[in-house]
Amino acid sequence: MICINCNGDFFYQVDKENRCSKCGSFISIEEKIKPLVFSLNRKNFLTYKSCQGHSWDIGWPWPFITFFIEDDFEKLEPVLGKYNEGVEKDKEWVIEPHPRLIIKKWLIPLRKYKRLSFLQESSKDLAGFFEKNL
Repeated sequence: MICINCNGDFFYQVDKENRCSKCGSFISIEEKIKPLVFSLNRKNFLTYKSCQGHSWDIGWPWPFITFFIEDDFEKLEPVLGKYNEGVEKDKEWVIEPHPRLIIKKWLIPLRKYKRLSFLQESSKDLAGFFEKNL
């Protein structure tokens, strides 16, 4: 992750209290996407933005993660393919172009219009798979 409070020049780890390991600033990571963000960060994938999903009137209605380094997508795709081979279709995740040009790609559920609680639960499953297979 990148700490905005460290002027964007420090790749930090976040502790369980959501504090930057360098400056101690509070970093907001939503609870229901946190396991997936942390599993990727522990494996040296630098996440940029994430969301646990919300209703349409608040934001994106599905969970997602974007990355700071685009090469991370290429490293992640083969492992993600293995995950998708072993789960039911409703729990598959994909890397797709992001609809906004600032962020090139994002990691999102393939069936992103499923019930939000189901998608959030599948993000925990994916986190567990990454912990064992990355």
